[in-house]
Amino acid sequence: MFIIRTKVCYIFIITIMTVASSCRQQAQHALTAEACLEAAEAALANDSIRQGETLLRKTIRLASESEDWHTTYIAYLRLASSLSQSNSGEALRLTKQALTVYEQHPDDERNQVILLDYAGTYAAQVAFDAEAPFDEALALTRRAYDIAKENAMTDLMCQTLTSLSNIAWAQDDYELALDYARQALELPDTTELRQGALQVLARCYLSLDMLDSAETAYRQIGPGG
Repeated sequence: MFIIRTKVCYIFIITIMTVASSCRQQAQHALTAEACLEAAEAALANDSIRQGETLLRKTIRLASESEDWHTTYIAYLRLASSLSQSNSGEALRLTKQALTVYEQHPDDERNQVILLDYAGTYAAQVAFDAEAPFDEALALTRRAYDIAKENAMTDLMCQTLTSLSNIAWAQDDYELALDYARQALELPDTTELRQGALQVLARCYLSLDMLDSAETAYRQIGPGG
Protein backbone atom coordinates (compact mmCIF):
# COMPACT_ATOMS: atom_id res chain seq x y z
CA MET A 1 0.00 0.00 0.00
CA PHE A 2 2.82 2.37 0.92
CA ILE A 3 4.54 1.67 -2.41
CA ILE A 4 1.32 2.37 -4.34
CA ARG A 5 0.73 5.64 -2.49
CA THR A 6 4.34 6.65 -3.05
CA LYS A 7 4.04 5.87 -6.76
CA VAL A 8 0.79 7.86 -7.07
CA CYS A 9 2.38 10.77 -5.22
CA TYR A 10 5.43 10.59 -7.49
CA ILE A 11 3.28 10.57 -10.64
CA PHE A 12 1.29 13.54 -9.30
CA ILE A 13 4.47 15.52 -8.63
CA ILE A 14 5.88 14.70 -12.07
CA THR A 15 2.59 15.77 -13.68
CA ILE A 16 2.59 19.09 -11.82
CA MET A 17 6.23 19.69 -12.78
CA THR A 18 5.50 18.89 -16.43
CA VAL A 19 2.52 21.25 -16.55
CA ALA A 20 4.50 24.00 -14.82
CA SER A 21 7.38 23.50 -17.23
CA SER A 22 5.00 23.67 -20.19
CA CYS A 23 3.46 26.89 -18.87
CA ARG A 24 6.90 28.42 -18.39
CA GLN A 25 7.89 27.44 -21.91
CA GLN A 26 4.72 28.96 -23.37
CA ALA A 27 5.26 32.20 -21.44
CA GLN A 28 8.89 32.27 -22.53
CA HIS A 29 7.89 31.73 -26.18
CA ALA A 30 5.28 34.49 -25.98
CA LEU A 31 7.78 36.94 -24.53
CA THR A 32 10.37 35.87 -27.06
CA ALA A 33 7.88 36.42 -29.89
CA GLU A 34 7.09 39.93 -28.65
CA ALA A 35 10.77 40.73 -28.19
CA CYS A 36 11.52 39.33 -31.64
CA LEU A 37 8.82 41.53 -33.15
CA GLU A 38 10.29 44.59 -31.46
CA ALA A 39 13.75 43.69 -32.78
CA ALA A 40 12.31 43.24 -36.27
CA GLU A 41 10.65 46.66 -36.14
CA ALA A 42 13.91 48.23 -34.98
CA ALA A 43 15.83 46.57 -37.83
CA LEU A 44 13.32 47.75 -40.42
CA ALA A 45 13.39 51.27 -38.99
CA ASN A 46 17.17 51.24 -39.49
CA ASP A 47 16.76 50.05 -43.11
CA SER A 48 18.11 46.59 -42.27
CA ILE A 49 15.38 45.08 -44.42
CA ARG A 50 16.72 41.53 -44.78
CA GLN A 51 17.40 41.25 -41.05
CA GLY A 52 13.98 42.66 -40.24
CA GLU A 53 12.21 40.21 -42.53
CA THR A 54 14.19 37.29 -41.09
CA LEU A 55 13.20 38.36 -37.58
CA LEU A 56 9.57 38.68 -38.62
CA ARG A 57 9.56 35.12 -39.95
CA LYS A 58 11.06 33.98 -36.65
CA THR A 59 8.40 35.96 -34.79
CA ILE A 60 5.67 34.16 -36.73
CA ARG A 61 7.16 30.79 -35.84
CA LEU A 62 7.61 31.59 -32.14
CA ALA A 63 4.21 33.22 -31.78
CA SER A 64 2.49 30.30 -33.51
CA GLU A 65 4.25 27.79 -31.25
CA SER A 66 3.11 29.68 -28.16
CA GLU A 67 -0.38 30.34 -29.60
CA ASP A 68 0.14 34.07 -29.30
CA TRP A 69 -2.28 34.72 -32.13
CA HIS A 70 -2.28 38.51 -31.93
CA THR A 71 1.49 38.68 -32.40
CA THR A 72 1.22 36.04 -35.14
CA TYR A 73 -1.11 38.02 -37.39
CA ILE A 74 0.60 41.34 -36.63
CA ALA A 75 3.92 39.81 -37.72
CA TYR A 76 2.33 38.43 -40.90
CA LEU A 77 0.95 41.89 -41.71
CA ARG A 78 4.25 43.61 -40.97
CA LEU A 79 6.13 41.16 -43.18
CA ALA A 80 3.59 41.74 -45.96
CA SER A 81 4.10 45.49 -45.64
CA SER A 82 7.86 45.07 -45.92
CA LEU A 83 7.52 42.96 -49.08
CA SER A 84 4.76 45.01 -50.70
CA GLN A 85 7.02 47.18 -52.84
CA SER A 86 9.01 44.31 -54.30
CA ASN A 87 6.36 41.55 -54.38
CA SER A 88 2.73 42.61 -54.08
CA GLY A 89 1.57 39.05 -54.76
CA GLU A 90 3.48 37.70 -51.77
CA ALA A 91 2.26 40.64 -49.68
CA LEU A 92 -1.32 39.71 -50.55
CA ARG A 93 -0.73 36.05 -49.68
CA LEU A 94 0.77 36.94 -46.29
CA THR A 95 -2.03 39.37 -45.48
CA LYS A 96 -4.60 36.70 -46.31
CA GLN A 97 -2.75 34.40 -43.93
CA ALA A 98 -2.95 37.12 -41.28
CA LEU A 99 -6.69 37.37 -41.91
CA THR A 100 -7.09 33.62 -41.55
CA VAL A 101 -5.34 33.71 -38.18
CA TYR A 102 -7.45 36.67 -37.07
CA GLU A 103 -10.72 35.04 -38.13
CA GLN A 104 -9.84 31.92 -36.16
CA HIS A 105 -8.82 33.98 -33.11
CA PRO A 106 -10.57 37.40 -33.34
CA ASP A 107 -9.69 40.04 -30.78
CA ASP A 108 -10.42 43.59 -32.00
CA GLU A 109 -12.59 44.68 -34.93
CA ARG A 110 -10.28 47.63 -35.60
CA ASN A 111 -7.52 45.15 -36.38
CA GLN A 112 -9.86 43.26 -38.69
CA VAL A 113 -10.61 46.45 -40.65
CA ILE A 114 -6.91 47.23 -40.95
CA LEU A 115 -6.11 43.71 -42.17
CA LEU A 116 -8.90 43.82 -44.75
CA ASP A 117 -7.87 47.27 -45.95
CA TYR A 118 -4.25 46.22 -46.42
CA ALA A 119 -5.34 43.04 -48.21
CA GLY A 120 -7.52 45.12 -50.51
CA THR A 121 -4.64 47.48 -51.24
CA TYR A 122 -2.29 44.63 -52.16
CA ALA A 123 -5.00 42.91 -54.22
CA ALA A 124 -5.49 46.17 -56.12
CA GLN A 125 -1.76 46.40 -56.83
CA VAL A 126 -1.71 42.79 -58.06
CA ALA A 127 -4.69 43.49 -60.34
CA PHE A 128 -3.13 46.71 -61.63
CA ASP A 129 0.19 45.03 -62.44
CA ALA A 130 -1.51 42.09 -64.15
CA GLU A 131 -4.13 44.27 -65.88
CA ALA A 132 -6.73 42.01 -64.28
CA PRO A 133 -10.16 42.72 -62.71
CA PHE A 134 -10.25 44.46 -59.33
CA ASP A 135 -13.04 42.26 -57.95
CA GLU A 136 -11.05 40.85 -55.03
CA ALA A 137 -9.61 44.24 -54.09
CA LEU A 138 -13.08 45.80 -54.07
CA ALA A 139 -14.62 42.95 -52.06
CA LEU A 140 -11.96 43.15 -49.36
CA THR A 141 -11.98 46.94 -49.12
CA ARG A 142 -15.77 47.25 -49.12
CA ARG A 143 -15.93 44.67 -46.35
CA ALA A 144 -13.40 46.74 -44.38
CA TYR A 145 -15.46 49.90 -44.93
CA ASP A 146 -18.71 48.20 -43.90
CA ILE A 147 -17.22 47.02 -40.60
CA ALA A 148 -15.73 50.46 -39.93
CA LYS A 149 -19.05 52.16 -40.68
CA GLU A 150 -21.07 49.70 -38.60
CA ASN A 151 -18.82 50.44 -35.61
CA ALA A 152 -18.60 54.22 -36.23
CA MET A 153 -14.82 54.09 -36.69
CA THR A 154 -14.56 57.41 -38.54
CA ASP A 155 -10.78 57.26 -38.93
CA LEU A 156 -10.95 53.82 -40.53
CA MET A 157 -13.94 54.89 -42.63
CA CYS A 158 -11.72 57.67 -43.98
CA GLN A 159 -8.88 55.21 -44.59
CA THR A 160 -11.05 52.66 -46.41
CA LEU A 161 -12.85 55.31 -48.49
CA THR A 162 -9.44 56.58 -49.56
CA SER A 163 -8.52 53.03 -50.53
CA LEU A 164 -11.74 52.70 -52.53
CA SER A 165 -10.92 56.00 -54.22
CA ASN A 166 -7.48 54.71 -55.20
CA ILE A 167 -9.01 51.51 -56.61
CA ALA A 168 -11.58 53.46 -58.63
CA TRP A 169 -8.80 55.72 -59.96
CA ALA A 170 -6.76 52.65 -60.98
CA GLN A 171 -9.83 51.46 -62.90
CA ASP A 172 -9.96 54.83 -64.71
CA ASP A 173 -13.30 55.62 -63.06
CA TYR A 174 -12.25 59.12 -62.02
CA GLU A 175 -15.72 60.39 -61.16
CA LEU A 176 -16.30 57.53 -58.71
CA ALA A 177 -12.81 58.00 -57.29
CA LEU A 178 -13.59 61.68 -56.79
CA ASP A 179 -16.82 60.82 -54.96
CA TYR A 180 -15.05 58.42 -52.58
CA ALA A 181 -12.31 60.97 -51.84
CA ARG A 182 -14.87 63.67 -51.08
CA GLN A 183 -16.75 61.32 -48.75
CA ALA A 184 -13.49 60.62 -46.92
CA LEU A 185 -12.77 64.33 -46.50
CA GLU A 186 -16.27 65.04 -45.17
CA LEU A 187 -15.80 62.74 -42.17
CA PRO A 188 -15.14 64.42 -38.80
CA ASP A 189 -12.04 63.94 -36.65
CA THR A 190 -9.86 62.55 -39.43
CA THR A 191 -7.20 65.27 -39.62
CA GLU A 192 -4.26 62.87 -39.60
CA LEU A 193 -5.69 60.91 -42.54
CA ARG A 194 -6.67 63.85 -44.75
CA GLN A 195 -3.40 63.90 -46.67
CA GLY A 196 -4.04 60.55 -48.31
CA ALA A 197 -7.56 61.55 -49.32
CA LEU A 198 -6.34 64.92 -50.62
CA GLN A 199 -3.63 63.26 -52.70
CA VAL A 200 -6.07 60.98 -54.50
CA LEU A 201 -8.52 63.87 -54.82
CA ALA A 202 -5.87 66.00 -56.54
CA ARG A 203 -4.90 63.05 -58.77
CA CYS A 204 -8.53 62.63 -59.81
CA TYR A 205 -8.82 66.32 -60.69
CA LEU A 206 -5.67 66.03 -62.79
CA SER A 207 -7.04 62.98 -64.59
CA LEU A 208 -10.21 64.95 -65.32
CA ASP A 209 -8.19 67.98 -66.54
CA MET A 210 -9.56 70.09 -63.69
CA LEU A 211 -6.23 71.78 -63.11
CA ASP A 212 -7.41 74.64 -60.86
CA SER A 213 -9.17 72.19 -58.54
CA ALA A 214 -6.12 69.95 -58.52
CA GLU A 215 -3.90 72.88 -57.52
CA THR A 216 -6.31 73.81 -54.71
CA ALA A 217 -6.25 70.24 -53.41
CA TYR A 218 -2.45 70.08 -53.54
CA ARG A 219 -2.21 73.35 -51.60
CA GLN A 220 -4.23 71.77 -48.78
CA ILE A 221 -1.74 68.93 -48.42
CA GLY A 222 0.55 69.70 -45.53
CA PRO A 223 4.37 69.56 -45.48
CA GLY A 224 5.69 66.12 -46.35
CA GLY A 225 2.51 65.22 -48.24
